Order: sequence, then C-alpha cells, then structure tokens
Amino acid sequence: MFQLPFTDVGAIVLAVATVIAGNAAVAGPPRSATAPQEQRGELVDVIVGEIGDADTNASGVTPAFSDHTIEPADAADALVDQVLFQVDQTTPLVPAPQTFESPIGLTPQAREFADTILASRDTSLLSSRRRRYSRSRSDVVFGSEAKFRVSTDAGNLLGKSITAPGVQAKSRSPIITDTKVHGSTVGQLIASGSYWFPARQDLDTVLNKIDSRILEDVIIIKGPFAARYGPGFDFIDFQVMQSPRYENGFESHGSSTAEYKSNGEQWYGRQSVWGGNQDYGFRIGYGKRSGSDYHDGNGDEYLSSYQSQDVDIAFGCDLTPYRHLEVSYIWLELNDVEVPTQLLDIGHLRTHGIDANYVVEDSGIFDVLTFNTWYNETSLNGNANSEAKREAIPFLGTNIGPIRSNARNMSTGYSLSGDWISEDSVTTVGSDLRYLTQEVNQFSELPLLSPPFINGNDASAEVNGPVPEAYWANPGLFMERIRRVTDRLTVSVGGRVDVVETNAKTVVDQVGGLSGPLVLNGPNGEFPFVYNPNGDPVNVIDPGTGNVLTFPGVQAELDDVLLGDFDRSFGLGSVYVDADYQLNSDWTTGIGFGYGMRAPTMTELYSFQHISTIFPQQTFSILFGNPNLEPERRYQINASLATDKGWYRARVSGFAAWIENYITFDALSPDFYAFQTVNTDLATLVGFDFDGEMDLTKRTNGFVTASYTQGRDRTRTSNAAASAFDPPGSELRSLLAGTESEALPNMLPLQSRVGIRLNNGCDQHSPWGLEISALFVAGQSLVAHSLGEVRTPGYSIFDLRGYWRPTSSVTLHAGVENFGDNQYRTHLDPAGRELTFLPGLPANTATSIGSVSQPGANFYLATEFTY
Repeated sequence: MFQLPFTDVGAIVLAVATVIAGNAAVAGPPRSATAPQEQRGELVDVIVGEIGDADTNASGVTPAFSDHTIEPADAADALVDQVLFQVDQTTPLVPAPQTFESPIGLTPQAREFADTILASRDTSLLSSRRRRYSRSRSDVVFGSEAKFRVSTDAGNLLGKSITAPGVQAKSRSPIITDTKVHGSTVGQLIASGSYWFPARQDLDTVLNKIDSRILEDVIIIKGPFAARYGPGFDFIDFQVMQSPRYENGFESHGSSTAEYKSNGEQWYGRQSVWGGNQDYGFRIGYGKRSGSDYHDGNGDEYLSSYQSQDVDIAFGCDLTPYRHLEVSYIWLELNDVEVPTQLLDIGHLRTHGIDANYVVEDSGIFDVLTFNTWYNETSLNGNANSEAKREAIPFLGTNIGPIRSNARNMSTGYSLSGDWISEDSVTTVGSDLRYLTQEVNQFSELPLLSPPFINGNDASAEVNGPVPEAYWANPGLFMERIRRVTDRLTVSVGGRVDVVETNAKTVVDQVGGLSGPLVLNGPNGEFPFVYNPNGDPVNVIDPGTGNVLTFPGVQAELDDVLLGDFDRSFGLGSVYVDADYQLNSDWTTGIGFGYGMRAPTMTELYSFQHISTIFPQQTFSILFGNPNLEPERRYQINASLATDKGWYRARVSGFAAWIENYITFDALSPDFYAFQTVNTDLATLVGFDFDGEMDLTKRTNGFVTASYTQGRDRTRTSNAAASAFDPPGSELRSLLAGTESEALPNMLPLQSRVGIRLNNGCDQHSPWGLEISALFVAGQSLVAHSLGEVRTPGYSIFDLRGYWRPTSSVTLHAGVENFGDNQYRTHLDPAGRELTFLPGLPANTATSIGSVSQPGANFYLATEFTY
C-alpha cells in the first residue's frame, strides 16, 4: 500500500511530535518559579511574546483581545526592540495607536479610528510574530478590521483591507474567497505554518475555513522571503485569537454579535466567552451565517444561498514560568452553498482543525524552544444537478447528464525550532514535516465520456474523472537570522532544504474514457482509442452517423494514459537576504533577493479528465494532470522606500521575478476547453504596491492604495505536454504556432483604492467615525488568448462605512457597499463564453457556460455587545 490511512498518519505524527517536544523540554534544568533569571527572562519575553506577560490596565486586568502584546518593562526590553524591530524608544508596544508628533494635531479619537478600528499600524503585533514582519516585503492585517468591514472568511478580509495592497481577492460566493498575492496560485501560496490547502481546488480555498472574526492578525509575505513555512513563493501567516490571562485572579467575559446585510438577506451571529486567571485562559466561540440569492446592479439575481456554522476553541496554560502551552481547535460546517461562479455547488462541507504550540524558555541549548503540531481535514460533496443551476449555466441544460463530486483532504505535521538571542540578533534553526493527502471523485454522464456513447460490458452510467487518492510528504530543515548591523542597517537572511515524495493510485473505480486525439472520424480515419481498467470490449456510437462501432478495450491504468510515473521525488531549496536601511529620521529603504522552489501539487500531477473550473472565466473545463512536471524555480528582487513624517505616511515597493518551469496549461482541445498542466521554460512577474495616508485636519484622514502585477509566459511555444490527446504529430502548445510570448492566465489588473475618514473630534465619551472609499479597477487587456481567456473592462465601486460606540460595551457598525449600485464583473468572473463543440448535438451548435456579475448595493447593520 502506497500510503497510510488519514487517521493513522495523523495519530503517528502527533504522537512522535509529542515525544520530540517532551525530550526537548527537559533538555535544560527546570527553573524555579520563585527565582527566575530576570534579565534573560525579560529579554526572551520581548522576543517570544511570553504568554502571561500581557499588557495590563490600571486594575491589573489583561485585555482579552490583546493578551500577548508586550510592553517594554525596562531598558533591556526596549533595547531588543530597537535592535531587532527598529522601534523607537518612545513607541509603545501595546495595542494602543502609535504615538507621533503631527502638525495637524490629531485627536485621540482620530487615532483610535485610524489605528484601532482600521488597524493601520504594525506596533500591536505579538512580539513573537513581529520579527516575521518587514515593511519592505510584507503586509499585516489585524482581525479588528473584520468588524468594521463586515468581512466573512479570512480571504474576504484581506480583499477588503486597506493595509494589504499586494493582496487581491476573488469572491466565488459571499462566504468563499480565493486569495492571490501578486498573482500566486495554489501551491505557490502557502497558508500559515499549519499548511491549509483546498480539498477541491475550484471550490473551497486556502482561507475560506477561517472566519475573519476569530483572527488576531494576518502577516502576508510577498515573495520567497521566509523559510519557516515550507517550500513556496508567497506566504499568508494567520494567527487566531488565543487564550487570555488576568493578573488579579479568575475573570470571565463575553460578547454577542448580530449582523444583517440587505443584498441576499444575509444574517450573521456570533457568541463568544473567554476567561482565565494569571496561569491559564480559555476562549470559546460559535458563529452562524445564512444567506440567499444576491442581485447585481442591474437587478439580476444569482444563485448564492448558503448555510454556515463554526466553532472555535482555545485553551492555554503556563505550566511553569518558562513552559507555555496553547491549543486551538476550529470546526466548520457548510450546507447548501450555491457557488455562482463555479460549475459545482457545495452540498456539504466539514472541516476540523487542531493546532498545538509549546514554548520552552532557557531549554539548555536554546534561549527559546518552540514546538508546533497540527492536524486539519476537510471533506465535501457537491453537484451541478439543480434545476436552477442548469438554467444559470445553459450548457448543462443540453444533453448533459448528472454531475456530482466528493472530495477530502488532510494536512498534518510539525515544526520544531530553536532561537538563540543576543543583544543585536536572533538566530532560528529548525526542522519540520508536512504530510498531505487528497482525493477527488468527479462523476458525470457526458456524451463524450460515458453512455450512451461508451458502453463497456460492466460500464456504469457514470464515469469518474478523478484526482486519484494521493499523498505528498515533505520533511525539511530551515534557518533564519535577523541582525542589527549598525544603528541604521538591519539584515535578514534565511534558507531551507526540502524533500518532497508524492504518489497516487493508478486504478480508480468507474474510470473510463478516451485515449487518443479528441477527434471523431478525423481526416485520416483516426478515432480515439477507448479504454477502461478492465480492458473490456466497448461499444461506441458515432455521433455523426449514429452507427454503433465495437472496439476491443484497451486495458490501461492512469499512469499509462497520462504517460508518466506517478511515483515522484523532488529535492527543493530556498535562500533569501533582505536589508532595511534608515536613511534619516523620516525615510527608510529596503532591498532583498529571494530564491525559492516549489513542487507540483497533487491536482497538477494526477488529475484525469477532471471536470472543474480551472479557469474562472470558464465555468466548464476538463483538466488532465501531468506526472512529468518539474518543480518551479523562482528568483525575485524587491525594493522599497517608506516615509513617516508623522502627518504623512507612505510606502512604495516594486518587485521583479523570473520563474523557471512555471506551471501553466496546454489547451488540448480549445473548442471544448480541455487542458493539461505543463511547464513553460520561463515566465516573469513584475509589479508594484503603494499605500499612503495623510492627516488632513484634526478630524479627517485620507488614504490611497494601489497594486499591479503583470505576468508573462516568455516561452509559450516550448514544452508542449507529452499527451495522448493531441492530434498525431502535433508538438505545438495549445495547437498554436508563432506566439512566443503571451500573458500568463488569471492575472488581475491594476487596482487602486482612495478614501477619506471623518471622526467626531473632541467627544471622548461617544466616539464615532465615517469612511468613504472608492475602488478603481482597470480593464485587463493582457490575456492568455491561446487558453481562451478574454479581455475585460474596468469598473469602479464606492463604499460608505461608519461606527458608533455609545458606551464602552456597545459598538454599532453600519454602511453601504457599492452604494452606486454599479453592475460590474471582475476579470476572474465567468464571462459568458460558449462551447462550440458538443458531442451528440448538431454541428456548429453553441451554448453558453454562464456569466456572473458581482453584487449591487448592499446595506448592512451590525451590533456588538461585550460584558
């Protein structure tokens, strides 16, 4: 057997990880709780963010939503922050707004609105996470922004935030958001150290399992400038809310949230309770969402109803002053989710995720030893069989039979790292392991692939187009070091080495289909070979004549048909160096170089006649994987310039990347949207991000963000997929010659957001604030014509948001999204393409595979009561 069962692997990894952590924890002598080494302990606390040393207010209570942020206790603590994080001595490290001298003289309410509600500062990151964040190559988004922007999943928050200009989000449904960082795709983009990935790449996403209301913060690293997360090119590191501590003994608190959105009659409620004392804490929350069909700016309705519920639990305890344990659990269930932009709807989805973090200070070898282990799994089933779905996608209403799918995935592993800390540097070394499994079954009754056109002796009415059951194992070693070289220069370096082993089943139930060019009765008399795993004789009805032809079956397994060995092994490596230099008190510049590698995903390697939405503009396509894919290699240069004059703050960054063996697609049959994954020799990415804000008056503050990424396939005519499905003698990628360079597919265009905020000035008892903003998106003319991608026009939408806090325990949020009720379609929405090759129908028959516009005006009202 080529892999262990899901549960067995998870249990083994968790058990081994526990033993490793236990041995490491006792490496150093136990410390007395009454006689700690104060100087070293305080130094470690600032770097690691010790649980239990959270900021306290005048009554000695740790704020529940900012539990682990450390305020410098003495000169040693302040020194470390100056050395490592370039934080001025006068800058507080608490969740309060950053203090600065402004000629405008902003009021405290303006700072609260801009900083606490909108989270436009980075000084409230947990100390242990702050050194992962560099303004020259990263963005940070705080969970507190989710309430103000009434976001749903974590991806939806990143798309709406004004503090992450390099991140663009594609809404598949109101509660499922696909996130892109500079055009990255699944496999290139890694979500957190616990390695979340979708069960089915065209339905769920890496971040839709995480409700944005349970987030503490999200760090987005744009480029191969991190080593601790695994082999990838861009990284999204999210931290869910953790357990609180209270210095004056046990306390408990709670909050109740209710929210309504008018477009689609969407309701959201959340109940949370938390508590603890100075040694332990807990947090429990339950959320419920529901919605119906939304309408666009023209009044047309789209299938988008859903039911969602989730539970989040966190428990933490300080076993000793030097040993700390934090465990979190997430459960999500989705039911009856209509996904307007995709071929399939989700009937049911369930996710479980557990994450455990154990920290030991002064372990004997390391100043800080951190052990993390996780296990998460997702299962789902979906279909395209409802009458409403078939009306929305006319292609399904021709002679297409039922289409249904089930999928499951699992991710488990560990990360063990040790920190050495000095007055001017922190060095981290570690090892990690990721073990992933995935299986997708896609059952359909299509005239090309199943009866009545293909009838084996024991053929089923359904034919399976799967991602066969597969595993992906990745052990690795990593190192990171950050050092303050001079008073102005800070340098970060890091790297990792990895091995990836992957394999998949080659025989899957109910798989049958065609092996040969997708040509029926071609000019030279060619006809596809018909195969099934049993090699039974097969009857084929010629759609042109109606005659029944009998062919001897071809006994073939999936690796035979895809022309490659499923058992693959990849050696990977990455390295980066990044420097920030303070030019003067107002200006800072940064430059970095990163090299990274990533292995193909299981979907890219093993898919077989898999009906999916791999191109968002086309709801229907058939994907064939390529087991001969090579790993991608990416070289990237970043440069940035930032200023902070107190009343004006801005940052601009640019990047250029060269990717060898970039994984893209070969159109096997463009008129039927059949594609196979393929490497292209060279692709490039160039782009920039900008964000700035200015204090206009004591009561007003303006902001601007902009982001653009251009991707090009520089060797489009190279490396056509070795495929059994191309016409004989064809060696042309996408059957097209003469176009050496072409835009990469699925790249979003230039977008910019402009806004202004207004606050109530001197009223300190009942603060309120307003924000009006406009999102401008350019048209996209750079498209992959050879893959059927089409140009799209630009659009603009306008939002109005506000909040009012009548008492310290009650907050109201209200606003209107897209208050101009504009009708618009993003570049990655279905564009009304037509299929012109429909087996079983008369020649030249064409039918639409659907088009979708985004929601029109949406009024919302939300309340939160804390106690």
